[in-house]
Amino acid sequence: MVGYLQGKVLSFHDGELLLGVGDPSFGVIGYTLKIPQRSDYLEVIKNQKVELYVYSHVREDAFDLYGFRTVEEKETFLMLLSVSGIGPKAALAVLSLAKPCDLFFAIQNGDQAFFKGVRGIGKKSAERILVDLKDQVEKKLKNSLFSNLAVKEDVALNQNPMGHKVFDAKQALLGLGYRSSELDTLLQKIVKKDQEFESSEQILREALKELKTL
Repeated sequence: MVGYLQGKVLSFHDGELLLGVGDPSFGVIGYTLKIPQRSDYLEVIKNQKVELYVYSHVREDAFDLYGFRTVEEKETFLMLLSVSGIGPKAALAVLSLAKPCDLFFAIQNGDQAFFKGVRGIGKKSAERILVDLKDQVEKKLKNSLFSNLAVKEDVALNQNPMGHKVFDAKQALLGLGYRSSELDTLLQKIVKKDQEFESSEQILREALKELKTL
């Protein structure tokens, strides 16, 4: 099974990327991968040299590879596959619609309309996703809040209780696919509100609400 690939983009068309892996001096192998068709994935193509976390889908008549920018996005794809009736094409269609954080927000709020228009996802499938993944999403959000505590290096953050909470919320959002540059201003805006945040999770939820409206 292929789980990870690093190489150079050779071509891209209709959601399929041809990735050249290897040293040209010794020969390059081309892997065809299906990737989400979101605007942020266009940056992957423009950068040419990329790394992708891969899911290998093996059938009797095919061997398909699905590539993702982050481990978290691949895990979200696998979560969707765990739902009865959801196959790789439908799961990829969901991640082509939105980032994992948007999907998590929809699941938390039981937003069935979120899946409207997603190819391969009907009303019953949307209901199963909302019900089956609610607990998994809650656990993932809680785990991501505290998974990066060991990497704190900023003295100011370590000395400031609110800084700890903001740091943890930011790490969770980074794990969901957002960039550091787009989060700093947002988090500063949130903590300046006349509101006391007792935990990182509260800041994370507030940030997800703000990001949903952008």
